[in-house]
Amino acid sequence: MTEQVTPTSSNGVLAQKIREVLAEVVIDKCRLPASKLRERGIPGYVAEWVLDYVVPGEGPLTPEEARTVQEWAVRYIPKADEQNLVRDRLLRGEMVKLLTPLQVDVIVSRRSQGRVGKLTFLDINDAIVSEDLTEHYPELLKGGMWGRVDLLRTGNGVLIADFQPMQAQVDLELWKEARREFTLDEWRSLLLLSMGYAPEAYSAEAQTWLICRLLPLVQKNLCLMELAPKGTGKSYVYQNISPKVRVVSGGNISPAVLFVNNANNVPGILARFSLVVLDEVQKLKFEHPEEIVGTLKGYLANGVIGRGGKNEMASDCSLVLLANILLDEELRPIPNPLVSELPHFLQETAFLDRIGGIIPGWEIPKLTSTSLTQSVGLKTDFFGNILLALRDDLMADHLCDQRIRSAGPDDLERNNKPVRALASGLMKLLFPHGECSDEELYRYCVLPAVRMRQLVWHQLYTLDGEFRQYSPELRYQVVYCADRVPDSVADSRLASDPSPSAAVENGLPSLPLDAEPPTPDVDPFAQRLEVVAAHYPDFAESIAQARGLAATNPESALVHLRKAIEEVIRELYRKRLGKDAWGVSLFDMTRELEDNRDLSDVVIPHVHTVRSLGNVGAHPGDAKVTAHDVEIALQACIRVGEWLSDLPGGVA
Repeated sequence: MTEQVTPTSSNGVLAQKIREVLAEVVIDKCRLPASKLRERGIPGYVAEWVLDYVVPGEGPLTPEEARTVQEWAVRYIPKADEQNLVRDRLLRGEMVKLLTPLQVDVIVSRRSQGRVGKLTFLDINDAIVSEDLTEHYPELLKGGMWGRVDLLRTGNGVLIADFQPMQAQVDLELWKEARREFTLDEWRSLLLLSMGYAPEAYSAEAQTWLICRLLPLVQKNLCLMELAPKGTGKSYVYQNISPKVRVVSGGNISPAVLFVNNANNVPGILARFSLVVLDEVQKLKFEHPEEIVGTLKGYLANGVIGRGGKNEMASDCSLVLLANILLDEELRPIPNPLVSELPHFLQETAFLDRIGGIIPGWEIPKLTSTSLTQSVGLKTDFFGNILLALRDDLMADHLCDQRIRSAGPDDLERNNKPVRALASGLMKLLFPHGECSDEELYRYCVLPAVRMRQLVWHQLYTLDGEFRQYSPELRYQVVYCADRVPDSVADSRLASDPSPSAAVENGLPSLPLDAEPPTPDVDPFAQRLEVVAAHYPDFAESIAQARGLAATNPESALVHLRKAIEEVIRELYRKRLGKDAWGVSLFDMTRELEDNRDLSDVVIPHVHTVRSLGNVGAHPGDAKVTAHDVEIALQACIRVGEWLSDLPGGVA
């Protein structure tokens, strides 16, 4: 039976249910403001941990409890102007215990080699770190971790004598079981309460857009943009949910900070965090903007970070761009197109196309005194870890890949992929147990996903005539595909008699459900390969050989595909540019063809995908190469082959 979103349950009844089902990971959100902990410059997930550790309980914080937690904070959480007090204690020979973020950098140079600890709260960048510390907590080498640090002064400097991280244990199976105890309305309210919002202060539509702010946490390599007026709390959740989220507000942004510093090979924030948020992008100062947007296009297309073909590394970090937008008296956006007030280089359509969706933040009310919750919710450190753990739960990804299909005249992968990713993310958030009817999948996952992608598509359609050859409206449907649905969700709720389509909402076109299963004997990939083979038989044969190696030797398959793509690009390079391609790298050939407009923006990301994955296949290092990586490269090669087949005169 389909669950309906109804007005939020009584706060008291829902709060009691949350306590009963999720007792150990629940906290009373009303206690945090009175603690004044946020005034010490710590994020919400740390402040809640302190409250639960020092003065556990529920109900408003009493004056005595507030005094107790403040005394504890003064001792263990120094403010920026209290650095010298801590250093003085170290000079006196004290063992200083602090709750602080710790990051470890590895130095490998001719002059020095070793590990150094960075304690930003104390402005200490060269603390002595033992080898076993990074073995136990490898996250220290990435974005760092919050925890209790024991410091001691020695003759060689400040020593990190001990470290105990803040770690909330997560169990996805228990999380899925907990979901079964709640209605959809109650579960949505739980998500909002855990984010810090009061569900009753928002309409059902506004609640959906608030929940969509969590999508980059549950999906890898997802790029979202939110356009909203000031005061809607665009960055509020991201600043307080997890140490694996990095929010950049103000200052300079350089390629070295974002990607990698080629001078010392230090990875940038996109390689070290799970989510990077660029807040108020209109006010950020971008150094070398052309290089930034060019590298971002490649990264968002293939998940590989690198600058000029150097220091390439894979990353699954998601990206969020937050920007202010002006509204008219009817609270509708004034700019047309919507992105016209962004920095000019971010308005490039090839970059905008890489953005999965735009959250219509103008449909979210501004924060008021009643917007934030005074009830119970999940502890933020636990909630953040659960969301990140859902990234590796592929059940929803597989289901949406198989069941969400274009219903419009244009079946474009550039739209299919983000719509499915957004819908899958919403399914992970709302139905982590995998139990949803066709109508629920359509109404609560597909419709919002299409709306967000449609906003991107409107920008592309408005700004670039190339896109006007396609339909301006996106239409998607849910189809029955029993032989492809994971066993854990292939039950009666996803049976062959789908519910009628939901009513049109949010100005979206109707997306009818289609129960007709695909023909099981047809291999779409083989059909597409035949088309390529008719024009480029050698290229098609190489693709087929690599496909045969995918399961048994994925590394060789990726190398095989890279060589194949290099051959066809070399021929195109020779014919179109009239140059000898001997000794020219695939990266440089692609760049020159792009500069000469002999390689379409649609195809370039696919070429770089195969190139990067081929490099990983040849030099996997610690990376685990799988058949899924080969499938990505195969699809990219087929797309390149199809484009070449349509090219007047070909490359021969």
